[in-house]
Amino acid sequence: MTQQFAREKAQRIVEGVALEHGLAVADVCGDSREAPIVVARAQAIRRVERETQLTLAQIGSLFGGLDHSSVIFHLRGRRQQRSPDGATENHGRG
Repeated sequence: MTQQFAREKAQRIVEGVALEHGLAVADVCGDSREAPIVVARAQAIRRVERETQLTLAQIGSLFGGLDHSSVIFHLRGRRQQRSPDGATENHGRG
């Protein structure tokens, strides 16, 4: 996958995630800390990392200049699991 193709694919992923969440691309790529935007941003970052060959630094540049450690934070995110009764339990940062 060429770098140009990877960047174009990343842009399509971000656009799709933004649409899915009813947000603007600028919101997903911006620096807002509002929960719905952070959730969408983390989802977009995870998909870009999984579906392209971009480095963490390159991914960060697509999301408003995040450094690689911020990208890692979004990749790890909050670990949530559903318990047998359907309740959500947090496993990770609280």
